[in-house]
Amino acid sequence: MKKKVDYDTKRIIVIIAIGFIFLGVVSIIYSNNHHKETWLVCANETGKYKDYEETIKYRYVEKSLYGFYREEKIMEESPEDIEERYNYFKDIQDNLELSDNLDYDIKKNEDSVEVKTYIGVSNMRSFFNTYIESIPVSASSTVNEVREYYESTGYKCEISYK
Repeated sequence: MKKKVDYDTKRIIVIIAIGFIFLGVVSIIYSNNHHKETWLVCANETGKYKDYEETIKYRYVEKSLYGFYREEKIMEESPEDIEERYNYFKDIQDNLELSDNLDYDIKKNEDSVEVKTYIGVSNMRSFFNTYIESIPVSASSTVNEVREYYESTGYKCEISYK
């Protein structure tokens, strides 16, 4: 004679739900510890400079600083001021040896000048260190060190993983 087994459906659902939650937590921990790229994106929200916007991005590949990206937008009130600002950045661009590891783009708009800088830090460590020497960041800085610096100066930073 076979014994009949009763299953408590609510109990089974709770056990399955706990299992899925456990698997979700484990996968999040695994992906945060086994990603290849880490991006730190910091936006200037200090309000220190009127008519100025800045976003800085640091790309880390396997915990080593790989690339630096900076986007600036400087608003000016008159066409003369825009032209003067544009010429200032154009002079800087003309003195750089641009390559796959160094890019400096300038765009003149009706009310602003936009400047985008890219430095391939993995191949231009000393150039990057010279470029960034006015702040306590270097090519060997960790994501957390860079984040701490920017957040202490009023930037809002976010980290993402790929």
